[in-house]
Amino acid sequence: MKKWTIITMTVCILFALVYAFAWFFVFPRSAAVMTPLKWRAVKSGHRRSEYLYYLGDPNSDTSKWHSNGDKWISYNGNYTFEMQVDYKDSIGRAVYLKYHFKNWLFDKDDIVLSDSADDDSKMLHN
Repeated sequence: MKKWTIITMTVCILFALVYAFAWFFVFPRSAAVMTPLKWRAVKSGHRRSEYLYYLGDPNSDTSKWHSNGDKWISYNGNYTFEMQVDYKDSIGRAVYLKYHFKNWLFDKDDIVLSDSADDDSKMLHN
């Protein structure tokens, strides 16, 4: 009986280590690699028209870009990438790049990039 307890505990510990390795290392690193290539070069400080020319039409409601900014969404396998650009006087003041990974075992949200032109936008928002 003691032998089965040790084997069960060892398997549980190994499973927890593999799960933690995937959660803290594999998903964030692979999300950074799988980010759409165009999105990696986007920085704050450009005019809205430049973002629209470079990235195309956003997925968000374009009539509310003054208050909500623009949002682009891209899907790559189990990853969903979301880029949001917030504006102040039609100049991009903050760029947020988030990912969401989901499969039958994992469900994780995290931030790949957060770039802001001023200090008051350092707070991340949804």
